[in-house]
Amino acid sequence: MKAFIQRSARDDIIQHYLYFLEVESPDLADRFLVAMNQAVDKIAGAPLAGSPRHFANPALAGLRMWRIEGFDQIRVYYVVRNDVFTIIRILHNRRDLGAIFEDQDLDEPEME
Repeated sequence: MKAFIQRSARDDIIQHYLYFLEVESPDLADRFLVAMNQAVDKIAGAPLAGSPRHFANPALAGLRMWRIEGFDQIRVYYVVRNDVFTIIRILHNRRDLGAIFEDQDLDEPEME
């Protein structure tokens, strides 16, 4: 299954990486990127294994969540459409998810 990481999720990855780099350590920042890549690989292998999440935004119907191993409070939020899963956001579980997802758009994957 193909993965598409939309801009909002890419921005989240950068923010988490910079936080770990500046506040924690370069090693932790690098481990976050490795764990993020591993999470994407695991989702690709079993896309329906993520826990379903429900929000009022109809664009996010079928939203699922996956924990990033070693970073248990950071979650990958994604949807599965046909043979592509789109990663929408990567967020800390203490964020106001309802407010964040209320107006969240779902970008269409760019297919080659």
